Amino acid sequence: MKIVIIFIAWVNVICALIVPPASKPGIRPISSLWGQTLDGGVEESSNMYLATCIPGLAPVLAQELLDLGAIKVEPSGNSAVMFSGPNELGLKALLHVRTAHRLMELLAASEELVDSRDDIHRFIGEYIDVKNLLGNGEGGLLTISVSVVLNQKNKIPADINHSHYTALTIKNALCDTVRDLRGDRPSVDIDDADVPLVGVLRGTDQGGAEISLYRCLHPPGSLHRRGYRTNSAIHRAAMKESMAAGLLLLSGWKDLCHESKKTKERLTLVDPMAGSGSLILEAAMIAANVAPGLMRMKCRLPGHQIPPALRWKDGRDLVDYWKDLINEATKEAKAGMQWIASSGQIQIIVNDIHDGALDI
Repeated sequence: MKIVIIFIAWVNVICALIVPPASKPGIRPISSLWGQTLDGGVEESSNMYLATCIPGLAPVLAQELLDLGAIKVEPSGNSAVMFSGPNELGLKALLHVRTAHRLMELLAASEELVDSRDDIHRFIGEYIDVKNLLGNGEGGLLTISVSVVLNQKNKIPADINHSHYTALTIKNALCDTVRDLRGDRPSVDIDDADVPLVGVLRGTDQGGAEISLYRCLHPPGSLHRRGYRTNSAIHRAAMKESMAAGLLLLSGWKDLCHESKKTKERLTLVDPMAGSGSLILEAAMIAANVAPGLMRMKCRLPGHQIPPALRWKDGRDLVDYWKDLINEATKEAKAGMQWIASSGQIQIIVNDIHDGALDI
């Protein structure tokens, strides 16, 4: 019987995130991941994507994406990964990746620095094809939401270094462009927009900012939420589900589960400080091969049954593919849960000094 003891102190977490062990099953050193492809190049039909994560988990996220067939995997700081692939890959990542917080497709990146709201307005007008981006294919318009991320904020010009007002500038620029084309404007839906947009500004030493615009494949909010528990029942300092999944993948838990299934040897996970249960819940999902995206749909998180990526003009042809992905993931999850229930090969033992945590 193999026993995995999860004994987490903050120093262990920090060490695990900064120095991913090269010897762990399934996780390669960060230097060997960046720039890798599975087919040696980028196809003409490939999109460029950005997936964000908790700082330090980028190597784990990169490995997850490579396992799904991503190409041109590159770092973007210590909390994001750029990669390429077709539309189908984006949907596979949306369903299966455990450590991502946002999954976005790159629409445009300015070749020149911006330093004013007028520059941002000009960027939207020159680089964004609003007809294909916001048209619904039936003569109407898709709904939008806009948020902005500021990197190296102290180097971003004062006129555009406020995320709320810069988001309004992007939204107004899109609406003005649409109005000039057809006389009306798209509606805003902050909860479940058809096209959730994210602008990213990065300050530079040259006095201006780089700007990129992305569209999220999923509704506004973070993908770390699985939907299997409510915020009211969880301590505000609870470990995020994505962090728990990342640590488990670093530990080799997924590979140990696969090995246990082959050898029929019992595998036991012990968490003596379970807290709100993030680690054990994610461990159970990994062991049973339950896709996080499938969990979000089963728990009926808003907007995940038909994610924004399927509402776009270029996403409508993928509805049947999405249904096939869901059906396949459902079969795998049912088989995984049945194996755990019938074989008794996976054992998870938990404890916590606080009785209230165990009652959650």
